[in-house]
Amino acid sequence: VGTADLTADQLLAPVSIMADEEGAIQEAKKFLLYRLQGPGEQVQSVMKEAKKAGIAPATLMRAKLALTLEVRQDEEGWSWWLPGKYLAH
Repeated sequence: VGTADLTADQLLAPVSIMADEEGAIQEAKKFLLYRLQGPGEQVQSVMKEAKKAGIAPATLMRAKLALTLEVRQDEEGWSWWLPGKYLAH
């Protein structure tokens, strides 16, 4: 009884599919944590490198949400930052 963060497809999927998806999200989170250790990075650059690493865009976005990345815009465009790493100019 209550709400869930899962879609109907996820609720009806076999357990192995859910485990595969969770594993992919964990790998994407590791990728983001590694990429964003220093200052934030332009979103387009992160997405391009994630694609090269075999990480699907939807999986990358799920990982971004799970890590609660900060999103900032400057003269160069949009960038992602680990929480608390953004320093205002």
